[in-house]
Amino acid sequence: MKVVGRLRMKRTIVLGGIVAALSVGTIRVDAGRAVPSGGSVEVAPRTAPEDDCTLGEVAPILNDGAGTTVERLRRSPRQLIERTLLAPGLRVEVAQGGCAHYGVQITFTDERKSAGRRPPDRLLSEALKLLTALKRRTESSAVNATVEILTAHQREAYEDGGVLQDREFPDVTVYVSMRDGENGRKVEVTYSLVL
Repeated sequence: MKVVGRLRMKRTIVLGGIVAALSVGTIRVDAGRAVPSGGSVEVAPRTAPEDDCTLGEVAPILNDGAGTTVERLRRSPRQLIERTLLAPGLRVEVAQGGCAHYGVQITFTDERKSAGRRPPDRLLSEALKLLTALKRRTESSAVNATVEILTAHQREAYEDGGVLQDREFPDVTVYVSMRDGENGRKVEVTYSLVL
């Protein structure tokens, strides 16, 4: 098995044809099968024949902004990564793709915030504030749906990395997590839709 990366995950995610799995030790993913071993999470590409995929070619989500451009990396017709600067010190990376699922993982890195963690009850409001800034740079229905889901759940207790489900469409879920890193505070919002 060719390992393409190592991740520490809290849940199973299928995004852009790459499968990662929750682990209390190590999970090696081989063509979509999780195989426990010991250490960290290993990720391997999961390929599916073109005719087995429900998702077609993904279109860019982000638009260029005033004085900033979007860097795009297309890994396949069904997998695209976009990066840009939303504001001074605030970077965003949007990875989207899938096959039988459509996933969008949005990672905000705020270099201005690095000390301490916000209380968990502020996590959804922080994610909503960041997504609202992102909405000015996109017309994506996934981003709009994510804002609606977070808004509907914002007064509820929420644990970092927990599942938020769309109340009308149970095949749509959102996950939010926050962590401090050496490059600043990262807020990660994941949107998942079963096709």
